[in-house]
Amino acid sequence: MPTETLQDFETHCRESLDRLRAALIRLYASAGIDPDSPQDVSRRFKLNKTLTWKLSKVIGATDNLAAVGHVPGAGAMQIFLKSMATSGADEASIEGVRAAAGAFEEMVQLHVGDRPTLELVLDGMAPGATDRLEVSRKLAFRGNSGIWGVQAQTRLALNVLAPNKDNPDTLDIATVRGYSGFRRLRPSVRWPLFQVREWSTGEDAMMTRPNWEPIEASDAPSMAHIMPSFSSERMPEIREERTDEGTDFVLMPGPIGNFGAIDCYQGELMRSAVSRYATPEDPIGELGAAISVPLDTLVMDLVVEESLAFALEARVLVLGQITRQSQRTPDETSNAALPITDVVRPISGQPPALATPRVDRYPEMLELICERLGCDPKRMRAVRLEMKYPPLGSTVLLRFDLPKRG
Repeated sequence: MPTETLQDFETHCRESLDRLRAALIRLYASAGIDPDSPQDVSRRFKLNKTLTWKLSKVIGATDNLAAVGHVPGAGAMQIFLKSMATSGADEASIEGVRAAAGAFEEMVQLHVGDRPTLELVLDGMAPGATDRLEVSRKLAFRGNSGIWGVQAQTRLALNVLAPNKDNPDTLDIATVRGYSGFRRLRPSVRWPLFQVREWSTGEDAMMTRPNWEPIEASDAPSMAHIMPSFSSERMPEIREERTDEGTDFVLMPGPIGNFGAIDCYQGELMRSAVSRYATPEDPIGELGAAISVPLDTLVMDLVVEESLAFALEARVLVLGQITRQSQRTPDETSNAALPITDVVRPISGQPPALATPRVDRYPEMLELICERLGCDPKRMRAVRLEMKYPPLGSTVLLRFDLPKRG
């Protein structure tokens, strides 16, 4: 059997939809049906409202591939055609729809085997940015939540950049990461909320961690840097556990569902963390969020002092792996890059209007960070990436080109 290409499938799929749409238009015209009034069609022919709505969508869709998900199943199509025959619609037009619907089902069987698989294939071909693979990602979110026994409503990844006061050629970085609505689905689950990784730059170098400072003082373990003012008042036990790669801060077993749900944020900053200028070896800036919990939504914000506006041109790259801070991350051409094409969007205002119902007291969080960095909030600008169902085990990156030293 010859090897099929994506173009072969898409061409066949579009041709099948064109044929079915044309046949439906002829049938509707012969029966005096207005395809833009599915509720009237439902009442007149005593048909299910969902069925008549789907048929209206198929007839009126401007994009064939977008209409595929609305094509009624074979059983529903037979019910529709039987009603048309009973009402005295043109027999030739009815047979035209029956033949076109049969050809569509044959196309599905030939290329992918069944309707659920067809939906997944089309999900990867979605033309928009924010809906690419969203159906598949939602299914994965639900499945992974059940398998691992945890999930979170929101993962926050906030990065704030500002020139260092003593050495403006370098940048201070503040980061806040954490969860709102983190909950267990099984009481026995132990889960690493935060993972601190250490690295070395030479074969014989000791494993070290850069000099990160907590944004907010806390009674939590020294390396956790939990922000108590923004986390749940009654925090469950979080245990510090050493690993070969660093330290995990592990949530201990406890209540499931909403009764055990928590908000928990970790915040830290580093002075003169990186150069603000490009070098031949490092021409880009990069900030990432590792997706280590099944998530409904990732909110990833980049806030910069206005002289660093170049960072606001950030590009989104999603890698199908958790990357480590000591390794060079792949680029857009890598096999690890996933076809998820979300984009960042500007946040208006100076100070930026970060407020979102997903994160309580978010503007206050930015005020505290600016105070610690010595920044004027009115000189800050921001962009946001809001991504539904980021894949578990992936890394979401914001990348931007660094300016050359003048």
